Amino acid sequence: PLPASFEMGDYLNYCESAAEESPLYLFDRTFAAKCPRLLEDFDGALRESCPWWSGGDEESAHDLFGLLGETRRPDYQWLIVGPKRSGSCFHI
Repeated sequence: PLPASFEMGDYLNYCESAAEESPLYLFDRTFAAKCPRLLEDFDGALRESCPWWSGGDEESAHDLFGLLGETRRPDYQWLIVGPKRSGSCFHI
């Protein structure tokens, strides 16, 4: 994948009119730092559906990647958005 920058309105217009076989999808591994409110909205629903999710609660955490430290930790949060046929596993 190649990095690119889009205004959200432009991307939504693209999604509505995309006719190619494999349209582009957005993949952002840094969304939590750029838009923490989005992660907060997601965290409550995830806590209900996945009892193992700690959401930052160190006492109940099952985060083995945390042992690596933040500089060596692999990506673990993503935002993936795309139209039908985009190749992403999730569609909004």
